[in-house]
Amino acid sequence: MADNQLVAQMYYYLHIEKNMGNSIRTLVAQNIGRHYFRNLFFPGRRLSQHQAVSFDVHSDSANQTIQIIQNSSPMVKIVLCNMPFGIHREVNKPIKYITTLRNPIERARSYWKEMYRHRNNSPYWRICEEKNFDIEEICNTQIVLSLTNDQTRIVSGTNQLEIDSQILNFAKNNIRDHFVLIGHMDQTEKFLVRLKKLLEIENSTDVHDNKAPDRDDTPFPDYFDEVMKFYNKYDDELCAWVKEEDFKKRDVECVK
Repeated sequence: MADNQLVAQMYYYLHIEKNMGNSIRTLVAQNIGRHYFRNLFFPGRRLSQHQAVSFDVHSDSANQTIQIIQNSSPMVKIVLCNMPFGIHREVNKPIKYITTLRNPIERARSYWKEMYRHRNNSPYWRICEEKNFDIEEICNTQIVLSLTNDQTRIVSGTNQLEIDSQILNFAKNNIRDHFVLIGHMDQTEKFLVRLKKLLEIENSTDVHDNKAPDRDDTPFPDYFDEVMKFYNKYDDELCAWVKEEDFKKRDVECVK
């Protein structure tokens, strides 16, 4: 990309934790000039006892995201950010979305491993300890939102903690109407090829997905997978729908 080249379209990579975000960040950082992208990450998915972080409530993270994107140079081509869907309603810029989804049980296991690796500094791990690692209680009380239908929550843009079929439909409609590229971690390499084409990246450095390595010492609570399956029903439906939906009549490219 030539210096000082203005872009007509800004892409917003919706960074869902444990869904290849580090790989996308590496790809962009190594192959696009620093003037052409922004990387934003805000810790924590829960805004309050009753609300998830979203653009429906102008929290500090939402306000910072809005300000940075609205005031960004016309040269910025892509923003990588873990703030949920909805930024296009907040800024006066043409924005299209990109994201990757993941099998919810695999994602939950990866997230749990990440908490365990950083357990000495993880507030979530301390909360889980206080709950005696009762995984059903942890999910039922929505202590760690990333373990409960959070892909659907993020793609829908809702601030609600409880996810239902209506919010799932919001997520599907958002994908149909506002996304240009969506992938699944089962097809990492294919997704990266499509993303490079979209961003006009040639001869890029190879990157790999950020799946956590298997760790024999990671302790999982009893019935972890079974509980994750129950509390990620809508994430499972969303992933299946993305693989099955026919997007040919819409401006959405789905890597299956």
